[in-house]
Amino acid sequence: MKVCTQCKVNKKDGEFSKHSAGIRGLQSYCKDCGADNVHKGRYGISITERNLLIEAQDNKCKCCGDELSDESKHIHLDHDHSNGNIRGVVCRACNLAVGWVNDCPERAWKVLKYLENSKEGYKGELNDKEN
Repeated sequence: MKVCTQCKVNKKDGEFSKHSAGIRGLQSYCKDCGADNVHKGRYGISITERNLLIEAQDNKCKCCGDELSDESKHIHLDHDHSNGNIRGVVCRACNLAVGWVNDCPERAWKVLKYLENSKEGYKGELNDKEN
C-alpha cells in the first residue's frame, strides 16, 4: 500500500506505475492521477471535465451522434490543431476521419462530394493496352 502524492488516497501498489529508465520502485502518483496529468498537459482540462463534456453531449459522439463506448480508448477529445480549442468528444472513427482530412473543411466537402457522386461505381470501360 502506498499513498498517492497527488490525490492523497492510500492505494494498492498495483495502482501505481513503475519508474522508467532503470529507476527502481513506483511512481509517487497513482495511475489515475498520472493519466489526469497527461490529459491536462495535452488538452488543458482534466478527465473529470472531459467526462462532464460527454455527459453534456448525452453520451454521444459530437460528430456522428453514435453512442460513445465506455472504453476510454474509443473516446477522443477533439481539438483544433491550429489553436488548441476543444470542439467536443468524438468516437474513434470520427477522430480518425477529422485527422485524415487534416482539420480542413474544404477537403471534407471534397470527400463527401466524391462519395455522393460515386455511389454507382465506375461505369467506364478500361482499356487493356498490350505492348
